[in-house]
Amino acid sequence: MAQLQKQRELKQAGINIYRPIKIKGVDYNKEVPFELRVPEGRHEVGKEETPDVDILKSNTALKQCEAKIRDEEERRRRALDEKRINKLKKKNLPKAIDQTNKVNKSDML
Repeated sequence: MAQLQKQRELKQAGINIYRPIKIKGVDYNKEVPFELRVPEGRHEVGKEETPDVDILKSNTALKQCEAKIRDEEERRRRALDEKRINKLKKKNLPKAIDQTNKVNKSDML
């Protein structure tokens, strides 16, 4: 108890003698373990680090990905429409028939 009071008095006087307890091992708050620092100066960049990119191939791959996403979205929407129509058929059959007729007429135009 006297030690704590002595530390407070010294701190008020502007003398800080507090020494934190050293933790064994790596302090993950202060440093990153296994960090490899890059040496200073210029480096020769290898071929594997800067690959040649063919813009046409990347564009076709992007188009294929977008087409897949578009197809999945279309399937989801069709399934949702199918569920809604089936639900409407159970509740109100004449209204469901009218809606399907409207859709078919608009498809013919």
